[in-house]
Formats: sequence, structure tokens, C-alpha cells
Amino acid sequence: MDLSILIIEDEIHLLDVYEHFSKLHFAEVFCATNIQTAFNILENHDIHVILADNFLPGGRGIDFIKTINQQGNNRPVILLTGGANKELAIEAANCHVFNFLEKPVAYNVFKEVFNNIINHIHKHQTLDNVFNSYTLNQTTRNHLKTMLHISSREMEIIEQALQPYDNKTIGNILFISPGTVKRHLENIFFKLNISSRNELRTLVKKLNLQRIKHSNEHTVYKMAASSTTSKYPCGCTHAKQTCGACTPKCI
Repeated sequence: MDLSILIIEDEIHLLDVYEHFSKLHFAEVFCATNIQTAFNILENHDIHVILADNFLPGGRGIDFIKTINQQGNNRPVILLTGGANKELAIEAANCHVFNFLEKPVAYNVFKEVFNNIINHIHKHQTLDNVFNSYTLNQTTRNHLKTMLHISSREMEIIEQALQPYDNKTIGNILFISPGTVKRHLENIFFKLNISSRNELRTLVKKLNLQRIKHSNEHTVYKMAASSTTSKYPCGCTHAKQTCGACTPKCI
């Protein structure tokens, strides 16, 4: 599967460097120089990995990560900072950041991190494929009941039929005869317009993935309300200038 990465960095020369490094490992690379653009990209594209600087126009990268985590983010995140400290490291750990890197970052470090993340994603995709083939998620259950008129008993049959069980084993689990299991399966296959258990597994996997995608598409990524309308964490409104109170400085 081709993977994509979203890079959030407001320093253009660094953004160009990160983009170049990323293109060596990812099929698609999306770039944002501020948090609002990053949210827009997440709304409209399938993003697998996020690489974010911590100090950005519109807020901190760590707060951006907190917000998307609250909305169900499960993508690996790499957090970059030019001013690492204990408090930020603790925040990053609490947000389950995949890697926390201090600038400047050499390519060999990025290469190792990217390879680790890609291996991590592929491993979990393999597990997800198995899970989605042999289980029903809640949205798929609802879809089968409301749209395809699958009864509660038929749902129980489907759950067992997804496993490598024969009719006798399913009957023993549900306290019904193998013949009753067979009749239920025939009714299920008719309703779903399929003819075998393999087709049932394929259909369930497809429905699971469709329901997940449908759910994700309706998630609105909006930054949590801030106590200031400033584009900088300190409250400074003068772009590319130092307000004197910023730590680290706006620039």
C-alpha cells in the first residue's frame, strides 16, 4: 500500500528539505505552513504519517496533536522542536508521539525513523486485514441490520461463520442444530447476494473498511478554542518579529 505523509513546518527552507527527504520514502507528500492548512489537508486527504514542528503560526504542534488525538487520530506522529525541554517531552509522551526529535535533524535520523514507522504501519495493516475479515465492527452491524435486514440470530450466525468453524461447531456454540445453521446461512447468503463463506468474509471486510472511511470523512478537524486570537502562542501579532516576551521567540 502506498503511504502518505503530512509535513507541517513554517520555515520554508526546512519544509523543502523535509519534503525532499520524505519523497524518498512516501508515495505522497503533503505540506502545510500553518495549523489551519494542516487541518484542511487532513479533512480532504488520506494521511498515514504526520511530521510536525512544535512552534507554528496558529499554535503549537503539540496542541495540534492533542486535538486530533481527541478526534480519534491513530496515525504515527513525529514531533520536531528547536527548543526541547522536559515539559514538552512529557507532553509528547502523553500524546503517544511516535518520535520526538530536536532540530537540526540529519537525513540518516529521518531515514531510520521513517523506516521504523513504515514497518509499524505495514505490521498493523496486516493485523487490521485479519481483524476486518473475521470480525464485525459496530457500524457494519448497524448497516447489516438496517439496510440489509439481517436479524439478531442471523448476526450471531455471521459472527461464527466468519471463523473457521463448521456448521456443527457453530450449532454447538449457539445451541442449535447443524441443519438450522445451514438454513440460516442460506437466508444470509440470499440477503447479501453471495454464495459462500469466503464471499461473506470478503464482504464483511469491505463493509468494515467502508464504514471506517465513512466515519472518518465526517470527522471535522477543528482546533480547540484558544484563549487568544493571536497567530503566535505568546500573543504576539507581528509576523517574523520578536515581541520580547516569547519563550522561545516567535521567529
